[in-house]
Amino acid sequence: MGNGYGYLEDMVGQRNSIPQAQETPKEPEKFNGRQIVGPREMPSITEKLGLKTLFEEAVLSTTLKKYLQERIECRY
Repeated sequence: MGNGYGYLEDMVGQRNSIPQAQETPKEPEKFNGRQIVGPREMPSITEKLGLKTLFEEAVLSTTLKKYLQERIECRY
């Protein structure tokens, strides 16, 4: 006598025997500093740092973009 799971084991075995389509891995997107430090991120960064003026925000944004772009270029 079986363990009562023969039918289920047969179904699982059949499902596993179906060949799976192979996905080709996608090359990761390459971003630049301007895309990373964009309009979506800057408000939260500005708030967390407590920046008060547009000048402070502009200086930070420019510095971050430049720094990130340099880091990206060094990686690739």
